[in-house]
Amino acid sequence: MTIDLPADPVDPHSAQPVTPFACPVCGSALFDRQPVWQCLYGHHFDVARQGYINLLPVQRRHSQQPGDTPQSLAARRQFLQGGYFAPIRDALSDWLQGLPLPIDSMVMDLGCGEGYYTTALTAGDHSVLGIDISKVAIQKATVYNRSMQSAIQWLVASAHHLPLADNTVAAAVSLFAPVPEQELQRVLQPSGHLLIGRAGPDHLLSLRQHLFDQVKADLPPVFNLESFELMATWTTDFSLSLSADAVASLLAMTPYGYKVQPARQQHVLDELGEQGQLQTSVQVHWQHWRRQ
Repeated sequence: MTIDLPADPVDPHSAQPVTPFACPVCGSALFDRQPVWQCLYGHHFDVARQGYINLLPVQRRHSQQPGDTPQSLAARRQFLQGGYFAPIRDALSDWLQGLPLPIDSMVMDLGCGEGYYTTALTAGDHSVLGIDISKVAIQKATVYNRSMQSAIQWLVASAHHLPLADNTVAAAVSLFAPVPEQELQRVLQPSGHLLIGRAGPDHLLSLRQHLFDQVKADLPPVFNLESFELMATWTTDFSLSLSADAVASLLAMTPYGYKVQPARQQHVLDELGEQGQLQTSVQVHWQHWRRQ
């Protein structure tokens, strides 16, 4: 197939590529031609005035507004800013600071949402990339974390079609987010690190007991990453005391918001309004993998 060059093509001899990014359509290098990034074959992508780049082609959206809804993101922001999940954020930061990363390496947060956990990755001599398929999430990330704009590059992109060159990421995080093994194998450097965080069996147990007649143990998924070596596993456990308002935000930001009938949710919230507080447990199971 012949690809026609654009009328105003990039001169690769005089222009510098935007590393480590790659065109999400053809995979070739991208060049900064303000106000767009453009590849050799003329595919171009707008640089938003807030600083983020939309590298999600129309053919990969699969819906008009992929990813979390604005309502879910607003609830997530309200809940996380309350500090309820700060120990998860601290565990993520501790893991990264314990890695022997080279200076100027790239750390990637898959499914970063509005960036609450992404900002925990900025301590150190490396750059940070926050990726989410939701344009609204990335827009909120740029606004909420404006003071860290120089430390984090925000991208609207699909985790299953990462717009990155091969072997360019030193460490990646997937916290309650997709784990696209083939793409991670491609973009992670040899011996690159991957941290996966998933809910443990006791995660929000008492809340689930209020919401469902029968509660099954939510065991963490078993990953069999053939191209990776499992280095370590551990668990972060702590307890929370939540008001009815906090529970409402928590429900809206999790799958429970659409899995549980609104009437049942309201009944639980009314009960909590009378009781005052809900005591519940938080449990995150971590898996540290290294690319072979």
